[in-house]
Amino acid sequence: MTPLALDDVLVEIGTFGWFQLRQFLLMILPLVFNAFSNLSYVFTAADLKYRCYIPECENRSDAAYLTEWLPAAVPFDRNQPAGCERYEAFVNITSDYLQCQASDFNHSAITRCFDFVYEDKAATTIVNEFNLTCDENTWKITLVGTIHSVAQALALLLGGLFSDRYGRKWALLLCIGMGSTLGVVRSFSVNYEMFLVLEFLEPLLGSTMYTTAFILGQELVGPKQRVFAKSLCLVVFALGEATMGVIAMFVHNWRHYLLALFVPGLVSLSFLWVTAESVRWLLSKGRNKEAIVILEKAARTNRRTLSDSTLKYFATNDYQRESPQLPTNPSFFAQLAEVFRYRRLTIRLAICSFCWFTNVMVYYGLTLNSVTLAGDKNVNFILITLVEIPGAVCMNFILNRFPRRMTQFVSLAVCGVLCLVTLAIPEDDSWIHTAMFLFSKMAISFSFGVLYIYTAEIFPTNLRQSLLSMCSMIGRLGSIVAPQMPLLAKVWKPLPMTLFGSIALLSAFTILEFPETGNVRLPNTASEAENLKQNSFDNLDGVLQEIGQFGRFQVRQYGLMVLPIIFNALFTLSYIFTAGNLEYRCLVPECEDPGTDVYSPDWLNESIGLHSYGRCERFQFIPNITLADWEECSSGNFNYSAVIPCDRFVFKTEETTIVRDFNITCAQNDWKLTMVGTMNNVGQFVALPIAGYLSDRFGRRWILLVSVAGSALFGLLRSFATSYEMFIAMEFLDPVIGSTMYTTAFILALELVGPKMRVTGNNIISCAFSFGEALLGLLAMYFRDWRVLLRILYIPGFLSLPFLYTTVESVRWLLSKNRKDEAFKTLKRAAKINGKTLSQAALARFNSIDVKSGSTKSLVSQSYAQLLREALGNPGLVLRVINCSFCWLTNTMVYFGLSLNSVSLSGNKYLNFILVSLIELPGFFLMQLILDRVGRKKTLFTTLILGGLFCIISVFIAGVDAPALHLTLFLLSKLSITMSFGTLYIYTVEIFPTNLRQSLLSTCSMFGRIGSMIAPQTPLLAKIWTPLPMILFGCLGISSAIASLQFPETLNNELPNTLEEAMNMQGNNIPSNDR
Repeated sequence: MTPLALDDVLVEIGTFGWFQLRQFLLMILPLVFNAFSNLSYVFTAADLKYRCYIPECENRSDAAYLTEWLPAAVPFDRNQPAGCERYEAFVNITSDYLQCQASDFNHSAITRCFDFVYEDKAATTIVNEFNLTCDENTWKITLVGTIHSVAQALALLLGGLFSDRYGRKWALLLCIGMGSTLGVVRSFSVNYEMFLVLEFLEPLLGSTMYTTAFILGQELVGPKQRVFAKSLCLVVFALGEATMGVIAMFVHNWRHYLLALFVPGLVSLSFLWVTAESVRWLLSKGRNKEAIVILEKAARTNRRTLSDSTLKYFATNDYQRESPQLPTNPSFFAQLAEVFRYRRLTIRLAICSFCWFTNVMVYYGLTLNSVTLAGDKNVNFILITLVEIPGAVCMNFILNRFPRRMTQFVSLAVCGVLCLVTLAIPEDDSWIHTAMFLFSKMAISFSFGVLYIYTAEIFPTNLRQSLLSMCSMIGRLGSIVAPQMPLLAKVWKPLPMTLFGSIALLSAFTILEFPETGNVRLPNTASEAENLKQNSFDNLDGVLQEIGQFGRFQVRQYGLMVLPIIFNALFTLSYIFTAGNLEYRCLVPECEDPGTDVYSPDWLNESIGLHSYGRCERFQFIPNITLADWEECSSGNFNYSAVIPCDRFVFKTEETTIVRDFNITCAQNDWKLTMVGTMNNVGQFVALPIAGYLSDRFGRRWILLVSVAGSALFGLLRSFATSYEMFIAMEFLDPVIGSTMYTTAFILALELVGPKMRVTGNNIISCAFSFGEALLGLLAMYFRDWRVLLRILYIPGFLSLPFLYTTVESVRWLLSKNRKDEAFKTLKRAAKINGKTLSQAALARFNSIDVKSGSTKSLVSQSYAQLLREALGNPGLVLRVINCSFCWLTNTMVYFGLSLNSVSLSGNKYLNFILVSLIELPGFFLMQLILDRVGRKKTLFTTLILGGLFCIISVFIAGVDAPALHLTLFLLSKLSITMSFGTLYIYTVEIFPTNLRQSLLSTCSMFGRIGSMIAPQTPLLAKIWTPLPMILFGCLGISSAIASLQFPETLNNELPNTLEEAMNMQGNNIPSNDR
């Protein structure tokens, strides 16, 4: 008999009739109670406005929060009295009440208080009842929301297991019953500890009522009605939140407030008892008879009739038809193990969990922070909850007209942008802040609603609630973090909104990995879920297999490519030493000659105060004092109450950089030094897309020659710079002309090797770059004059041009341009040098390369503009470019950031730079061993994660006096990011088609240069907070690792020649006879 899907049955009984409407009306109750449960602590543990009680000036019975005399007794900040501090009263104060004056208090002595006057005397929360006042107790208030969310995270997984094992209905009744009971008991708490324990237990036993009610309501509607059903859930939840705000407006006692919220839950159990069990769950458990009873009841209620064929099918067939090898009722762990056997499902679960984390953190973070906006906190809370309703209504109209994936992407991206835009709005424009806050909340609410539907549609029935709960559990980590945002804001006030915006944008990009599920049947098995999206796979390559994947011909090519790679290392990082800062101090002309080379004379501390001044300021020399030739300056020669700036300096060593030659000294000129590295990278940023286009248009070889020659010319001219302005102009023009020598040489070398030798080829290139970096440090150690150093670095570039002229053009590029004769000559020459012979089969394959490449239209006949339009019209490729660009930005910023900061470590800066360069070599050898065994994706993910963790760990040991430990972590961070960068280069080459390979590699590299633009500015960032650069490096590394999971595995793949091949990539698609 033909298999029958439940969605087909729903068409017979009605996809959204009276039966489903009745079911949804019953589900309104748990959805409202869930809103109450999730956010009750916003008001029960709300902070209050208070100030010190001044017994010298007021009575307890009639004390007012603000009085005319209050500024005399209490410090004020932004027109608000301090919460926990007051001025110390003079002992002989005699003022009567309400007549205190400023003269009654010692304004130079501030003391702590322990008794308070509250602004709203009627309001009681745990703050005033359990005396949780002042900064030292702030963590106790924020801990309430965090402990609630921790319980939710623990409960969701257990609740999902219980629901999938014993049924949705019983799980729902248990959640509401236990949650309501513990909520009522919490209202009788006698201390903070009891309150906190009950705040943990209540969601632990009752937090899955939303997901259970959602699944119960969602599983009995048809595909086209799922959006409407979800919209109803969102509207009800938002109304529940708004109701909570209204209740809080009138019930100001937290104990009465809890009773008003939780008692109705106990009353509702009698109504919820009549709800129907999930038909899909019953079928997944083989309980077909019970499912038929519910379907027949639904049909009668909807005034429909089930056909005899449907009844007969469910009476005689096992619904779990797709998994004959499994028992009828397999264990949960057997089902979960089946999910992890599917690569796409596993990746989908990981990305889904991250998106849940983002949505939950931003959603609750905005909700919790709404009470801190200007105006009435209750009104703000009601507005921030009601704004979810238009989002839900819009979702109902949009999702059935636009794809799920794009809708999810846009809503997350809009939320992220709006959160970041608020950073640019002046604080005085409170209404604009509120408006942006509301729009951000509407966008994340919309996104959250779509995500619920999406999650339900991409996982199989027998594990749907468990995996939904698992994602939701990970998401609860976001709600654990959200209540701590007030503490984060104390580090930097805009930090919470910056975090919300950044993580929302990142999540938006990762969501594009999901398959489209609009109007798709809900999958019942893991196999169906895995195959929601099917890829086709093609095969190309083989000629290189026959002529030798890495023979003498390729070795010669790589030998030539080593030269521009080394030059790129020397040219790219030369500014570390040419614009390096130097140690210097003020020249004291009254005590020493201008040409002195004595950096630390005995009298120095008397004149410049080494512990306070030194570099750019000194004490004023007392006028009319003349020293004899044999006298030294002493403390009596200086006025220690007068500090003056210096205009001349004494340098510690003879080293010369632009600091000395162009007088770029003191803090006001720090930006000029960091600007050198940034301008270098701006030049690369500008050049890369143009050079990539020219390379794909006119060939790799000619672009390489122009890059080396142009860069060498401007580098040499830079050594003759007569001013800072001329120097920085040349620093910009050098990379504008020459920045693509690395990518061009890399492409030229890698396109001529077979799949199994790409890692080896990449390692040769990477080792050459590391050698170039180490050589730069070695040369800088011996050539301390920046002008001489530049000439030593750049003149060999001119000398290399005759050798580079003999390099061969890329065979793949020639084929993409239909220049088959030239390509064939190169291949024949390669075969001859490698001692191989091209067979007739290889010749036949070669002759069909450009027309049998997997595309119905040969790309050879298309213009570059047509190719680019086709590429931009492919959402999958656009997503790949975006993710690739983000990974490049991270790798470039962290890689160069660590290299630049290596010279600031304790010890010899040249030796540190050489060590940080040479540590890359073991990274390349490790990559050689790992990449072809583990795969590209896992290697990139792991190395980015490790690089991020090492950077973050270094923050926690910042105060430890252990230079060796600091250097070790620094080297491990550089080792990890080096492996990541090497893997990313290979990956970028392998995931883009030949006709656009260098253009898209250059595009990704161009965005990566944003990271290298920022890297030179990290010393300025460290002045805000010393660990900030390493925290930034660590967070970017971890975020980029997650984003990299979107890439396809390319291990043993042939390089794609067409867009279609690039998008249909899957690992291990080289024919067995070619491996």
